[in-house]
Amino acid sequence: MRDLLNSKLAFAAKAEHIWWGVSVENRKYGLPRIANLRDCRVSVRFLSVEPLLEDVGALNLEGIHWVIVGGESGHGARPMDEAWVQSLLQQCRAAGVEFFFKQWGGVRKAEAGRLLNGQTYDEMPQRTTVDDEEQRIRLARGKKNSRRRTLAVRVSGDRGRRVGTSR
Repeated sequence: MRDLLNSKLAFAAKAEHIWWGVSVENRKYGLPRIANLRDCRVSVRFLSVEPLLEDVGALNLEGIHWVIVGGESGHGARPMDEAWVQSLLQQCRAAGVEFFFKQWGGVRKAEAGRLLNGQTYDEMPQRTTVDDEEQRIRLARGKKNSRRRTLAVRVSGDRGRRVGTSR
């Protein structure tokens, strides 16, 4: 991924409306992906720490803008320890990184919910939109405001997965 984003896909890496992320499910496979992501010249970097399968320890969050945390869900879901989630929350706070808690997971994830410390954590990096000057020029010319869409891409191993768009 790093090599592609810094060469053939540099045009996509530089697009401010595309956010790039990696899965970090455990130390063995997930932690090396963080270093690779950090070496990419992209506008927004995020970690999808889900399913969180073990304590991933102290993370270097330098250059990371967003951390999404969640447990595994569905038949055979492995449990997630609250201490692991609390550690990630505290690390994000210390590094000034936005924190999003997705779910506790489990076989019946709706019952487990997504409250952490009695609240939901829905933080996100500021979305990229058309800058104010370009928007002002469009409005002056009578053209519609064509806001860009934000695309989040999470890479796990060698495969990219589009995880969502928003306006």
